[in-house]
Amino acid sequence: MRGRTMPAAPRKHLLLATPRPQQLERMLPQVAQMGVATLLLCGASKVDPKYFRSHILQMPFLNRCLAKGLAAARDTTMPKVVVQPNLQELLSQLDHLLPRDQALRLVGHPSGAQLLELSPGEARTQGRREVLVAVGPEAGWSEDEPSELDMLSSAGFQTMSLGQRILRSDVATTTLLALAEQMLPT
Repeated sequence: MRGRTMPAAPRKHLLLATPRPQQLERMLPQVAQMGVATLLLCGASKVDPKYFRSHILQMPFLNRCLAKGLAAARDTTMPKVVVQPNLQELLSQLDHLLPRDQALRLVGHPSGAQLLELSPGEARTQGRREVLVAVGPEAGWSEDEPSELDMLSSAGFQTMSLGQRILRSDVATTTLLALAEQMLPT
């Protein structure tokens, strides 16, 4: 790779409610290609628990899928991967994995703030140099008791709207990661 520099270390992190295994297999290379430092795969009330028994969630398979995306991006930095079927348990560990003062935490939801309300300067002025985005399951985060949106909010996540349309997980993930890249301070 003469004359080409390696991509900078990723400063984006993704908390993803685990989609159907086939969809996850398609998404993993895209996630790696977008440049993610940490991939947190979790359960949610609308995530089928059977997904966590799939071979796709075994580390060797996850790493192979992620490596495909890294190769396309000409990168070698493998994301740290955490698989936790229980969202509440993952959120209780989140401050240890990625402290609140380190990353701006955003969750995609139609009722959230518009992009212009979450300016790049906001992340800088709060002293945060990284972004963690949370993407819910295909049917969205639960708003029933206990509300997953409330749990995410209690964990420091701000809602961010991508518009009123309901988006598939893969579309929301790619879009939020691209927007997160633009929000990062240089």
